[in-house]
Amino acid sequence: MSKTIYDIFISYRRDGGGATAGRINDMLTADGYSVSYDVDTLREGRFDEQLLERIEQCQDFILVVDRNCFARTVDPATNPKDDWLWQELSYALRLKKNIIPVLLAGASFPESLPKDIDSVRLSNGPKCVHEYFDSFYIKLKDFLHAYPRMTESQSAGRVAPTNMMPCLKLKADLDCIFYLDGEEHSHLKAGIIKKIPLAKGEYELMFVSEENDADNLELEFEMPEVDKLMKVNLREIMNGRVQKEKENMRLADEKRKAEEASKLAEERKREAERKAAEEERKRCEEEKRKREAERIAAEEDKRRREEDKRRREEEKLAKERTFNVGGVLFKMIRIEGGIFQMGNNSERCRGARSDELPVHSVTLSNYYIGQTEVTQALWQAVMGDNPSEHKGGNLPVERISWIDCQKFISKLNKLTGQMFRLPTEAEWEYAARGGKNSKGYKYSGSNTLDNVAWYMDNSGHKTHPVASKHPNELNLYDMSGNVWEWCWDWNDYYPSCSVTNPKGPLSGSYRMLRGGCYLSVDIDCQVSIRGYWSPSFKSYWLGFRLAL
Repeated sequence: MSKTIYDIFISYRRDGGGATAGRINDMLTADGYSVSYDVDTLREGRFDEQLLERIEQCQDFILVVDRNCFARTVDPATNPKDDWLWQELSYALRLKKNIIPVLLAGASFPESLPKDIDSVRLSNGPKCVHEYFDSFYIKLKDFLHAYPRMTESQSAGRVAPTNMMPCLKLKADLDCIFYLDGEEHSHLKAGIIKKIPLAKGEYELMFVSEENDADNLELEFEMPEVDKLMKVNLREIMNGRVQKEKENMRLADEKRKAEEASKLAEERKREAERKAAEEERKRCEEEKRKREAERIAAEEDKRRREEDKRRREEEKLAKERTFNVGGVLFKMIRIEGGIFQMGNNSERCRGARSDELPVHSVTLSNYYIGQTEVTQALWQAVMGDNPSEHKGGNLPVERISWIDCQKFISKLNKLTGQMFRLPTEAEWEYAARGGKNSKGYKYSGSNTLDNVAWYMDNSGHKTHPVASKHPNELNLYDMSGNVWEWCWDWNDYYPSCSVTNPKGPLSGSYRMLRGGCYLSVDIDCQVSIRGYWSPSFKSYWLGFRLAL
């Protein structure tokens, strides 16, 4: 008995691609191809030697890839000798076989594969959709290098089987439709060779560009007994047509331009005469309109200045102002200025830190300060992103530096036309103490920290929605706890004299923080505690509130 020669080898996982591999084998075998498909046919001799011998014989190596095809392969615990699909693919790649991957629904190559098979991802093959299996099978045969062998019925009475009929290999330089003897046969993709089995004889061929059916080529062709490669050059025909169309358009355009130039010259002559008659009248009317416009502009400017003055006065009197940015509402509370003692005052129940002294008198003018810390929703509406560690629209934004605050404020001011800023350290402490309504609490709004703040003992090591605790005397929330808050000032020791509207030193290395956070102990949530960090520093416990 003569030994079977296999032209095609199918590799697959039985528990994932077995059904598809079997169907491919059945259809290829029915079409006369010699296919090595199932290891159950390896019944004599050494299994591994016969398997590798079949891969050596084949021209085409079909790899059926299901969703879990490479799960065992990429598992570090897998020994390559125990994974036959791995060994088959590696051997086929080393022998430079024509690898044809067939990806089933939902399947893809992993991000990383063992080095000896990683190049398989460079191979091309059709995707398999079972609802359109016949179309898939037609595409699959276009990737094959092997030809069908004659069936037993075809070879009956002959001494030995022969190859199939020769193929006409068509390679077009444009996407086109191929007609054989007047009937549409197939579609050709530019640059892709299409193999068409064709018996020896004479044929009428026609190629029609899919982009423009005016670009076509007709010819008579005699098919030889061997394969024939035909290059179809439609681009030259297209270029000739386009060049002819351009020339016709150029001549028509020149004629049109000449006619338009003559007509335009006549119209310009009449227009010049008309303009000369109206020029003096227009000049007089323009002068009159100019004087009237200047008068109206002066009145409008005066009205606008008065309106701006009135609006500023109303804003100064308003106790709170509500703003809407991208559908996100936030309130600014008016703080009536006054005089207070800044630093470690008598209501504190511990010794003062050096940077809390000396206690000194501070005079402040009226200003506005945010009712809450800036939320993630507001940050998202202005900046278009959310850098926070703990996500939630009504949670305070965090993981932002002092520099990030300035970028946010700059964009916010452009959106609202306002002059938002960070509060100075003095403004922050005055508001935290309750301003003119202060009751002398050591925390902002209470001597009982649980009532007004999220800190180490009650936060669960995370931030919480703003305004979920009681407010202080000025209806301000979370000025103790939740997140530390950036202030405007550079770090420095307090002065020993009275000051008015202090803004801190002109330069320095660190910017001030106030208020404590959800990770702070109770002492660090007291109203006079000071902190500082580099302006570029950011952390999941650090946010800010606005001033105006």
